[in-house]
Amino acid sequence: MIVIGAGDVIIVDGSEIVHSNIMDIKQGGPIAVENVRIHSLVDGYGYNFKKSRLVIPPPDKSEIIDD
Repeated sequence: MIVIGAGDVIIVDGSEIVHSNIMDIKQGGPIAVENVRIHSLVDGYGYNFKKSRLVIPPPDKSEIIDD
């Protein structure tokens, strides 16, 4: 995935959650969660979902580097 535009994209990766109270709270209640990763991407950046890694654009943004 590559971000295009003036805004940003937030990716919340819960694949390594250790604990959460999500099953015990009422709708709209506060959530406790441990070990969540958050990625913030802006124009030209990408994200490799298979590797769960940020893809950093080269300085000229003409070719995305995904190592």
